[in-house]
Amino acid sequence: MTYKQLDTLLAPALTHLGYEYWGCEQRQEGSRSIFCIYMDKPGGVNLDDCAKASAELSALLEAEGDLNLAYVLEVSSPGIERPLFSLMQYQRFIGEMVSIKLHEKMAERRSWQGILTAVTDKEVIITVDDTPYSIPFINIVKGHLVAAGLK
Repeated sequence: MTYKQLDTLLAPALTHLGYEYWGCEQRQEGSRSIFCIYMDKPGGVNLDDCAKASAELSALLEAEGDLNLAYVLEVSSPGIERPLFSLMQYQRFIGEMVSIKLHEKMAERRSWQGILTAVTDKEVIITVDDTPYSIPFINIVKGHLVAAGLK
């Protein structure tokens, strides 16, 4: 199952529960595969929200049965350094500090950190040391906000 298919499956389930689906990712922690689903709501989510959504999403994913992997499910708020999965999410955070990792190098680097200054339908523009850089969205592997104290 692709991430796009998972988005199509998970977003309506979380919306039905009263949450905004933020995105999902898989990561390895030692020998464990962690499948993390991020959700949000006005005022933020708490532990009870995560437990409620986890029970619902676990049942949904088990019924789907097409993940083709053994995993630990983690349901979480995107947090202060929230990952950014879509251009629409980047659009919401224009003016904020972001960190971006690329598939292919641009200007001899794969990792970028700067102020998100604009978003188009195909790229994000970040300013690093007063110089704007246009980064094609298709080249972004991973992006997230940078907390104020970590700039």
